Amino acid sequence: MFGSRLLYFSEVDSTNRIVRELAPEEWRTGVVAITDFQTAGRGRGGRGWSSPAQSGLLMSTLLELPAAAEPADAIMFAALAVADALRISTGMDVDTKWPNDLLVKGRKVCGMLAESVNRNGRRWAIVGIGINVLAAPTLDATSRYAVTSLSEEAGSALDRESLAVGVFRQLDLWYRCLTQGPDGVFAAWSARLRMIGSDIIVQDGSGEWRGRALGARRDGALLVRHVDGTLRSVHAGDVSIGAAEGFTAT
Repeated sequence: MFGSRLLYFSEVDSTNRIVRELAPEEWRTGVVAITDFQTAGRGRGGRGWSSPAQSGLLMSTLLELPAAAEPADAIMFAALAVADALRISTGMDVDTKWPNDLLVKGRKVCGMLAESVNRNGRRWAIVGIGINVLAAPTLDATSRYAVTSLSEEAGSALDRESLAVGVFRQLDLWYRCLTQGPDGVFAAWSARLRMIGSDIIVQDGSGEWRGRALGARRDGALLVRHVDGTLRSVHAGDVSIGAAEGFTAT
């Protein structure tokens, strides 16, 4: 299903835009727009990033959300699929970092961004996926991420086309899981989240604060025990593992 309708561009501003502007009759689950170079790539919070040409897997795909699914399930489904594809293709351990990143040895190799769209009474999600295959991207100056590429970690150049095929296969598998039971996808995703049980530093709209990550809510929010003992749900923000001085709450 995924990749059966493949739109390739040597260069484009945004693959998410390409998918979003498809004609109504072209909207079907599994359509993929893929490019060698994206001139207006963005991450969470509108942050910009630029990946060297012909170095990454930069794509966006469209899926219809099953009736029982939450909007946040789109990113969970994608994270599970891409992590499995990278693990199978490279043999590397791939960690899932809340809310939408994949890490190898603590450094980012993949970021994802999901947009919810309602069209003709049906709920859709456009999921953008950026995988660092041959080189790491240049992030904007506000980013706190340490980044790497799969090839750097493997010690040799990896084939982007083979990786793409692996990603499409796992997207198929996990989309079937999503249609059969969204709660099962959430359970699988939350079980893989890195940092659960760890002291963390959160940067969100309220500023920077510290606490302990306790788990994930069904809507995708991160449940955190603040150092003052209060329980908070983090729906958007940057999170990193770090010592929470004076933290005693459990």
